[in-house]
Amino acid sequence: MRKTVWTLAMAPLLLMGADLYMAGDSTLHSRKYVTAQHPETERCLGSWGDELENYVKPGVKVVDLAMSGCSTKSFIDQNRWAGLIAQVKPGDYVFIQFGHNDQKKNNPKVYAPAAGAYSDNIRRFVKEVRDKGGKPVLGTSMVRRFLGRDGKVNDGLEDYPETTRRLGKELGVPVVDMNAFTRKLVESTPQEETRLWYRASIDGKDWTHPTKLGAKVFAKAFVEDVKDNKLDLVEIFK
Repeated sequence: MRKTVWTLAMAPLLLMGADLYMAGDSTLHSRKYVTAQHPETERCLGSWGDELENYVKPGVKVVDLAMSGCSTKSFIDQNRWAGLIAQVKPGDYVFIQFGHNDQKKNNPKVYAPAAGAYSDNIRRFVKEVRDKGGKPVLGTSMVRRFLGRDGKVNDGLEDYPETTRRLGKELGVPVVDMNAFTRKLVESTPQEETRLWYRASIDGKDWTHPTKLGAKVFAKAFVEDVKDNKLDLVEIFK
């Protein structure tokens, strides 16, 4: 019987673990490019995707390829999805979260109806991740902080969060329900505190994009949700 002789050259293959790739829009977009030369309205922004690096185990890479302004449609059309999927290796996780821009009916470059192109694109993403031996994870969109007089959130995201939940069940893909838990956080926390989680605390109008503080809050909540629901993704976190 022939013996396999292990060498140091083979060690990287043995030690190679799962990494986390992230596809999405500006609510997830990495802010590592922002410098002191950018205006305060940019410097204040955070990315909860960037913040996940504080929670993953040593050796795990978080590759945040989300892009501001993107929908599922434009992420494909701009070849961003092709660039992401080319990097995925067996065992890697791919987190997919869109919706904020897919709903923009007045912009044909990004518009993808929830029950139409959005659903078709999500199915494509899931299939191609699985074809590469990766593990897809879907995410519902984090809430915009639009509060009614009753303190309840009306984020204007229409059918996209519920469509994502349904696709998760249909395709057998785990869903991190950010829309649900960010809604709960915003509604259960004093308004003077949640205001600091969004750029409106600087520019007075942007209740969509998280500040650095907001990104920290949402990243912590993301990891807690993954752990509470015992998703497979938990294996990459400390």
